[in-house]
Amino acid sequence: MKAWGVLWWCLIGSALCTSAQDRRTVPAGTARPVLPLSFNFNRRFQQPYVDSVITATRRLLRQVELQPRSAGNDTLRLELLVHLSNAYRYTPTPRIDSVRTVARQVVQLGKDWNNIRFQVRGLLLEEYFDYTIRADYPQALRTNYQALRLTETDPQLADRYGWRIGRNLGRLNYRMGKYRESVNLFRTALNKLNRDGRSATNPLERADMLQLISESYKQNGQLDSAAHCSEEALQLVLKNNPRNTTSLAYLHNDLGVIYRIQSRYGEALKQFQQAETNWQKLGGRSGLAVTWGAMARTFYLLGQPDSALDYARKALANDANIPSTQILLYETLADASAAKNDWRAAYQYHQRFKALVDSSRTRQKVTETMTLEANFDREKLVLSQQQAQLLEQQRYLTLQREKELQDQQFITLAKDAELQKLQATAEGQRLVQLAQKTELQRRLETQALKAEAQTRQNQIRALQLTDLQTKLRLQENTRLFGVALAGLVGLSLLLYNRLLRRKNRALQQRNDELQAARHHGQTQEMVALRAQMNPHFLFNCINSIKLYTLQNDTDKASDYLTKFARLIRLVLENSRADRVSLRNELDSLHLYCELEAMRFKQKVHIDIRVDPDIDQEYVQIPPLLLQPYVENAIWHGLMHKPEGGTVLIDVTQPTDQCLHVEITDDGIGRTRAAEIKSKSAGKQKSFGMQVTADRIRMINQLYNTQTQAHIHDLVSPSGDPMGTRVVLEIPV
Repeated sequence: MKAWGVLWWCLIGSALCTSAQDRRTVPAGTARPVLPLSFNFNRRFQQPYVDSVITATRRLLRQVELQPRSAGNDTLRLELLVHLSNAYRYTPTPRIDSVRTVARQVVQLGKDWNNIRFQVRGLLLEEYFDYTIRADYPQALRTNYQALRLTETDPQLADRYGWRIGRNLGRLNYRMGKYRESVNLFRTALNKLNRDGRSATNPLERADMLQLISESYKQNGQLDSAAHCSEEALQLVLKNNPRNTTSLAYLHNDLGVIYRIQSRYGEALKQFQQAETNWQKLGGRSGLAVTWGAMARTFYLLGQPDSALDYARKALANDANIPSTQILLYETLADASAAKNDWRAAYQYHQRFKALVDSSRTRQKVTETMTLEANFDREKLVLSQQQAQLLEQQRYLTLQREKELQDQQFITLAKDAELQKLQATAEGQRLVQLAQKTELQRRLETQALKAEAQTRQNQIRALQLTDLQTKLRLQENTRLFGVALAGLVGLSLLLYNRLLRRKNRALQQRNDELQAARHHGQTQEMVALRAQMNPHFLFNCINSIKLYTLQNDTDKASDYLTKFARLIRLVLENSRADRVSLRNELDSLHLYCELEAMRFKQKVHIDIRVDPDIDQEYVQIPPLLLQPYVENAIWHGLMHKPEGGTVLIDVTQPTDQCLHVEITDDGIGRTRAAEIKSKSAGKQKSFGMQVTADRIRMINQLYNTQTQAHIHDLVSPSGDPMGTRVVLEIPV
């Protein structure tokens, strides 16, 4: 809907690209088409304006249909039909049904002219009608898959329209309550939109997709992710098209609803006020009523029943005809009246609220019934069409038989006429007598041959009867022998099968016992490893605190102990779970790095970079998996470097099933660290690294995964060590 201007630039390009030969073939006196103005989306609710666009488009269509056929004229005609179908979206019933009528015309012309691109566009218009106008979700799902099959024949079409089809499938899953699946489909569609390059040329489409993802997150209870997506969508619109008041009104209102659910009432009211300003610019009464209703509920939750009543009554007086909005308004009126001890008004509003809720449920059941009836009528129509085709075929065959009978009658009449001519003369009479005599002789000979053939046939039947009786006796004997043999074999197989099943049952029971014992052992070993990790982690942190507190700096020691307490709490919480979110793991790692940086007097710098496309709340990894490698980089790579150094942690997700983590330091390298360690008096093994390696091995065995850790030495072109890089591949 937001690409009307781009659509008309395409139409102008198609008209200008019409060849000179096409222009020479235009009949004299026929005017060239003049394109109408592009559609102003902000005026879509002004019916006179929409009618003028439809009239101008239909006039242009009639002009194009008078032109001789060419590639340019065909494309222009299809583009105009698409534009006309889009304009009919904003017309009242029954004219709105023209959306599907014109869309089907686009699909049919695309098939006739072998234009797959416009077949896909026509199907997407049909899907909009089925989904938005008729709420026929099964038909919308079939239409989407039909368009998807067409795009699979052309990679360019798949890149251009795949994201749109993925968005439609995500909306259908959202309507069916499959919110996690809808998020995945919306995310995939957003990635396709980014690959197509449309998110750079038209960022508003990316904003729409982010808003759909936000709505799915909100329904799934992931309010932080929902707020993040809505805020990003709002920033895109403000940056690229701040005059798009329609999008701004919707986004401010949706973001305010999320803030209200999170109990951030002050921020919610600011968003609602922004939405109110935009709706007033547009003159959208229904949208303004929705926003006022949301503000009324927020004022009630803030303990301001007077403001809640004022806004709720304003919303009802401002054409609040959306059922869900009316339910919210009457609920707010009932609650606010009760808060002011106006029990009579509260009771009346509550009764109205209950009636609307019951009506909404009834309407939902009626919609489901109408969908079933529509599917039945569609199947009934197909059957009636098939019956009509069968009747047409029968009528055609009947006409053919009647024609053959008429031809035979005509031939018979011709022969009779010829015979009458012959009988009219004496010669003709003689020929008739001769013919009759010849015919009599032929009949006698035929009867004699038939009698002889009947006799021979009787003899053959007698011989066949005798042979049949012999075969029957032989078959009976063979059948009895086969039955006896089959019974013996079946009994043997039954006994063998029973013995085999007993053995298999015993082996399966033994195998299950072994598997249960092995799984229990692996689980207990994993618990033991996590128990080893926690004391090791605490030991290193306490040593860091000891060194810092000896300096007698009270303020810094207090800050250090506060961060250490937060870190201990995160470590204890994470150690009890098999998996934690990526954000939780990075928070604990960030606290640890801050403690180490303070201990080394800011000589250690930590840089954590996370790909913005990664959903840190959704991605789950084993706890305390990254900290030992960062600790090893600091203690063995940077501790022996006088000027200190930097540890870079880069987190990416190349695929949906794998998390890629790189931990890079610019320290002295493993070779130099080993030399220093061998000269020192206390040669102790890296306990954290060994425990982490054992945990990775047990995780791979227990969950059948392929978590991998690779360590690379970094050297300069001259061969000097430049640090160490640890690469982790973690299945998610």
